[in-house]
Amino acid sequence: ECSPLVVLSVLDHFKRRDLDQSRVVGTLVGTFDPTNNLVKVTNSFPLPTFIDEEIGKLQWNNDLDEKLRALYLATSENERVVGWYSTLPVPVEGAEAEESIWSMSTFELHQAYEAKTIESAALADPVLVTIDTSLKKPQLSIAAYTGTLIGLKDDPLIGSFSPMPLTVTADDAERIGVDTLIKGKPESSEFDAPATLIDETENLEQSLVALLQILDDVSTYVNKVTSGETEGNVTVGRAIADAVAQVPRLDPDVFEKMVTDHSLDLITVSYLNDLARTQLALADKIGNVL
Repeated sequence: ECSPLVVLSVLDHFKRRDLDQSRVVGTLVGTFDPTNNLVKVTNSFPLPTFIDEEIGKLQWNNDLDEKLRALYLATSENERVVGWYSTLPVPVEGAEAEESIWSMSTFELHQAYEAKTIESAALADPVLVTIDTSLKKPQLSIAAYTGTLIGLKDDPLIGSFSPMPLTVTADDAERIGVDTLIKGKPESSEFDAPATLIDETENLEQSLVALLQILDDVSTYVNKVTSGETEGNVTVGRAIADAVAQVPRLDPDVFEKMVTDHSLDLITVSYLNDLARTQLALADKIGNVL
């Protein structure tokens, strides 16, 4: 399992890379459940890398990585190193040939992380998560692998990586945060333009519109089933019945009053927030004049 915040962190790392870097790599931290053989990736941090011009290979600052790992684990006692991530290589201007993800540098990095995962999480096979940042496909491509290296100690000759199941899951807090980021309005038409988070009133309006659309879809489905136009599905019918059963029975007038009162509360809080900002701005300007 992988948290969506990890994906966002990797994408941010890739965006901030040097232009001569074809890919970025970093450390994955999380938990490992040996009973269910389940790895949960909850966070990540970048691994500084560079190309050694003399040997033409990817190298990394191991001392800095050790310090970053120690600082991170000191603040997160329940999390351990469970693997590493890499974006798929992208073409770099001036490079002789496009780098492959399955290069010797990948095998050497994977071998280096084997020692870290065994030491910190008792995980013999570190997890490699790859993210395709080329966006050539309709959706972001994320994959996980486990590797086997063959060769002498500290000198892998050949390696084999096998895909493993990967799901991106979020808890309630993460889901709300990611949903808020997705709903943000871009400031321009550029692909990576910064976005402004919508306020509480707009968020409430969008939620109500989405809820009405869902209710309309469910009502249309039920009408088609009852009229014989569509064959009913037991699983869908049971899910609809469970959802309806959880809705409290309220008088329409009472429910409308509750929604109206809540909307007025949001508007009041928004007004007080704007008023406080205005007073602070005025106080700051008066302070500068005096």
